Amino acid sequence: MSGSPFFQPVDISKTALILSDVQDEIYGRMPVKDQEQYSTDVLKLLTGFRKEIKERARGAQGPAYRGVPLIVHALAPFNWNSNAFLSPSNKLLSVFVGGLQKKGLLPSAGSEPLTSASPFTGPAIPTALRPNEGFSAHEIVVNHLRPSAYSGTDLRVYLRSRGIEHVVLCGLTTSGTILSTALGMGDDDWHVIIPREGCWDDDEQVSKMLLDKVLTRWADVCDSKDVLGLIASE
Repeated sequence: MSGSPFFQPVDISKTALILSDVQDEIYGRMPVKDQEQYSTDVLKLLTGFRKEIKERARGAQGPAYRGVPLIVHALAPFNWNSNAFLSPSNKLLSVFVGGLQKKGLLPSAGSEPLTSASPFTGPAIPTALRPNEGFSAHEIVVNHLRPSAYSGTDLRVYLRSRGIEHVVLCGLTTSGTILSTALGMGDDDWHVIIPREGCWDDDEQVSKMLLDKVLTRWADVCDSKDVLGLIASE
């Protein structure tokens, strides 16, 4: 589309906002200044989507809630089943989880497994980003055992049932869940939108390279204001 950051028209009523791995265990790796800025930027997107959902949900019909946007918190259930999902052959996960444990951001192996007070019910989400009115059919939690929030998860079912066509993807980190999720969803014919402010990585140069050179082949990389503009224009 000429003059637009999106290569095709975007219908906000068929759009999902996905926050992948935006959870305390990973959030704690970020410098405090980065945490504050990231929370501010992502909260603007959440607030915009929550407002749009509230307005559209009033007239929604049926259990599928078609015509209403969706918010998905895709979380890694660290220490669930004592991290039995980790494979020593998976370099990314082994190094990543090991690093979190060394920094004291995860329970060490063999410690008490998570109970009902777990990512399955939302406590791992940073307080500032949690829904004030609780989770619902319009703001849900999906768990994933690999870097991708899409491959091998229930996410596809939730999106298809609501007629979602476009996804706004935010997450921690750019070289982890953003890259893996965007490639998987792009390969499965979803229109993926990645706001720069919704991404962060330990290595800023790697993040910039991926956003500028790699992910633009699979997704629309834009600014948060472009996404918020979709809501304002409705």
